[in-house]
Amino acid sequence: MSKVWTRLRQMVLIGLLASVPAASGYGADASGFDIAGIRIGMTSEEVAALARSRGFKDIRSDLAPSFDQAVALQNRQKIDFSAYAGVQTMTFKSDSEEFRVSFVQTPSGSRASGISYSFFGTKVSSDQMGTNALRKYGEPDQRGSREWVWGDIAVRYARTEPFLEFAPDPASFGSVKPVGTLTLVDPSMPKESKAAIRTAAAERATGKKPTF
Repeated sequence: MSKVWTRLRQMVLIGLLASVPAASGYGADASGFDIAGIRIGMTSEEVAALARSRGFKDIRSDLAPSFDQAVALQNRQKIDFSAYAGVQTMTFKSDSEEFRVSFVQTPSGSRASGISYSFFGTKVSSDQMGTNALRKYGEPDQRGSREWVWGDIAVRYARTEPFLEFAPDPASFGSVKPVGTLTLVDPSMPKESKAAIRTAAAERATGKKPTF
């Protein structure tokens, strides 16, 4: 009877432990993920260097005010568009791949807040992309027919924490439909960037820290 009782106690304990949710609320910490070596938080210079190392030659950047310029604009100073020193988006592609990286402005430069990757062609199928994603990132926190999600699984535009999405059959408005897409985003970074710019602008305008 003692062995049976011990076994029952072990089963109850295992059940209790299994029912305790992870501290973060998600099984995956997408903040540490990368797509082809590109990580959240990388500078625009680091992303461009990585793209060149992978053989991409046509790297296109849409410029934006740098952090210091954004602070100046917040304080109603005029800056010509041609003088913008920050990067808003960076795009580079080949016949089979396309990367689009979004950036936010920080005191240490333009840093990646979102990475979108699309694969075209027939060399890799959607199923193979899914298999590769599972091998690299593990089992997703949410797995549906339209998308798999690692990290924050709230409704897309209500997410506040880093997440990775894999779309095995993505919608496309272009002439060529991708086989699959991967999207890695930290939704908190744009908000933090805007708040930091407002704070810095207030400090420079008044010579002291703001009270808001």
